[in-house]
Amino acid sequence: MGTIALSHTFKSILILLFPAAAILMPCGLVQTAFAVDFEEIEYLNSGVLTYVTDACADGDMVYAVNPHGLLIINFASPQYPDTLQFIYMPDGCNGVAKRGDYLYVAVADSMQVYNVVDPYNPVTAPGLDFETDIYEIFIADSLAFITGSGNSLHIVNVSDPYSPFIYSTYNFPDDPRDVAVTGDYLLAACSNGGLQIIDISDLYAPDSVGGTATIGYCYGVDVIGDYAYLADQNGGLQIVDFSTPSLPVVIETYDDKYVMSV
Repeated sequence: MGTIALSHTFKSILILLFPAAAILMPCGLVQTAFAVDFEEIEYLNSGVLTYVTDACADGDMVYAVNPHGLLIINFASPQYPDTLQFIYMPDGCNGVAKRGDYLYVAVADSMQVYNVVDPYNPVTAPGLDFETDIYEIFIADSLAFITGSGNSLHIVNVSDPYSPFIYSTYNFPDDPRDVAVTGDYLLAACSNGGLQIIDISDLYAPDSVGGTATIGYCYGVDVIGDYAYLADQNGGLQIVDFSTPSLPVVIETYDDKYVMSV
C-alpha cells in the first residue's frame, strides 16, 4: 500500500511514502486506520475520483472530495465499494471532515454542512462564509480548525451544526498544511515555517508559544502524548518533544523516506 501504520490506543499514525495512495483519515479518534489506492476503484462514476483532494472515513463509509464535488462511498465490501451519492459542486472541494451525523466541506470561501444520517439523501444545513478561501477542515470535539489562504487558521464553533460561528482567525508565518490539537495547544505543520505551536486556551485570542524549524517542507503533524510526529517531505519523519511547548526539540529524524503525511 505504500504506507506504514504506527498504532496506539487512541489513534493511528499513517505515513504516506508514495503519492499514488490516498490516505483516508478517520473522522475522530479511533483504534484503527487504513489507506485506499484510488487507482483500484477508478471505475467508480467513470473518473469522478480523479485528483482526490481530501477524504475521511467513519466505519464503512468514506467521504471523498475533489474538484468536481463530494462522493459518498460504502466500503463494507472493500473489493466492491458502492457509490451511494455524488454531489456536484462547480467551485470544487478542498477538504472534508465529519462530526456526528454532519459532514463539513471546504468549498472555495465557504464551509458547507450536510446531514448524512441518510447517506443516500444528504440534507443541506446552513454553512458559514469566510473572507478567504478555505482548504482543510480539522475537527476536535465541538471545534473546527480550518486552514485558509493568507496563511490563516480559522477557529470555528460547530457544537450546533445549524449555527456555526467563528471564534477567531490566526495567521501563521507560512502556509499551515496540517494541524493537531492536544489540550490547550494546537500544533501546525507550516510548510517552510516548520512546526508552530499556539495556545488556544482563549479561543478568541490564540497566541504563539513556540516552534521549531525542520529540514524539509513540513506537510503533516500528529501527536502522541508530548511527542509530535512531523511529515517533512524530503526531511523524512521527524519526532519532536514538546513537553515544554515554548521550547520544542527535534529528538529523532528518519530521513531515508519521502514523507508527505502522518
